[in-house]
Amino acid sequence: MPPSAITLQAGKIDGGAMTDGTGKDRIRMTVAEARALGEAALRGAGYDEDDARILTDHVLDAALCGYEYSGLPKLLNVVDYPDFKLPRRPISVVRETAATAMLDGGNNTGMVAAYRAAEATILRAEANGLAIVVLANTWMTGRSAYYCEMIARAGLVVIDTVASPPAVAPFGGARLTLGTNPVAFGFPTATDPIVIDMGTSAFMATDLQYRARLSTPIPEGVALGPDGRPTTDATAARLGTLLSFGGPEGGYKGFGLALAMDALGAPDRRDAAGGRGPRLCVHRVSAAARIRA
Repeated sequence: MPPSAITLQAGKIDGGAMTDGTGKDRIRMTVAEARALGEAALRGAGYDEDDARILTDHVLDAALCGYEYSGLPKLLNVVDYPDFKLPRRPISVVRETAATAMLDGGNNTGMVAAYRAAEATILRAEANGLAIVVLANTWMTGRSAYYCEMIARAGLVVIDTVASPPAVAPFGGARLTLGTNPVAFGFPTATDPIVIDMGTSAFMATDLQYRARLSTPIPEGVALGPDGRPTTDATAARLGTLLSFGGPEGGYKGFGLALAMDALGAPDRRDAAGGRGPRLCVHRVSAAARIRA
């Protein structure tokens, strides 16, 4: 039975344990109330009804999955993002074949652009048995699990990769070089899909931003401050760099995966910018196939 209530401050499922030690001053509301609040706030920020619905559904899905930092508070990140104030244009197809497409996100927030890319992936895979869709010129695509579940519920196996702006130091380094660069998978089953979604950093950038807002600490060993020293201060970490997942002995694994995700996104960054290289942002690759026994 799905949860019927979430919290406004962090979007946590009723009864869930807090990950950051903050449990006071939390406003409880039903999912319907939270949905109405999110959609109204986004319409007030200039989004139309359809985009407001897509954005709100994304963050509420995160909240109901137990991710505090990607719940309703993430909507603050959307309007705070520098590119939010820049002109947006309709999402468009840069080039395509029957089974592939390269999409220009038009500087739309990624939670809208990636939703449309997932729809395109489903349509092409259903028609051709296989699809590869790449997306560039967008920002803040949110949880890859959301799109993988969406595609897997259509009966497709999917792999989704993301290359995002620099936020993570290479293994052994102290200067941010690569993004958090998650990789995710979705597999249809007879009931709910199997979804695997993992970032390649030791800590998620959205959680870091959330904790900086609340002035709560981050775990040890996941970030460096601007002086290159380990820190548990979220604000200092935002001025410094996150570390790759894997710890002091195995961080090369997270770095290697992050580098691979970045390399996968490099061609579509250039092509979407007319061969000149990227102006911004997040670039992602989704591949889906219908596999029959």
